[in-house]
Amino acid sequence: MKSFVFLTIVVFSLFGCKKNKIADPVKQPTDNNSSELITTVQLTFTDSANVEPNYVSVFRDIDGPGGQDPSSFDTIRLKKGTVYFGQISLLNEAASPTEDITSEVSSEGDEHLFCYTPNNLGELVILRTDSDQVYEIGITTKWKTGSMARTGAVTVVLKHQPGVKDGTCSPGETDIELEFVVIIED
Repeated sequence: MKSFVFLTIVVFSLFGCKKNKIADPVKQPTDNNSSELITTVQLTFTDSANVEPNYVSVFRDIDGPGGQDPSSFDTIRLKKGTVYFGQISLLNEAASPTEDITSEVSSEGDEHLFCYTPNNLGELVILRTDSDQVYEIGITTKWKTGSMARTGAVTVVLKHQPGVKDGTCSPGETDIELEFVVIIED
């Protein structure tokens, strides 16, 4: 199981959004403005029926990519046949005081989209439940587990899509991409 967890952990990029970018749907932005570091991603799950306790899964890599291994990369554990309300939080805990990157993503919702892709999890359905008045954002979600216990993964991607957001995960730059191991239990 340890080797499965190790192999499924993918961290392509942990850098936050670049400010003041001019997006072109064909070319990647070329300005060199500084990026905000995202050191911590926290997923909180609340059972919609208030039967199961809240569950929190955390990814934490305080020194960012290329340094030490993440100090925390939790497995998501959910019960089968349950509906959860999810919320994602992004932090820069390397800053003092800690910076809440989630509030920036929310205020620039028309430029951001979280994408959640289940792998080998059967009937798991993940719906984004917040929006920028035109398209979904994905800071808040609804997760509906299937009727069978399973182990798989969910890839979580934050796309930065200034000027090109169309409700899909294709355009824009990837700010973060993490693959959380998910266990759906009896």
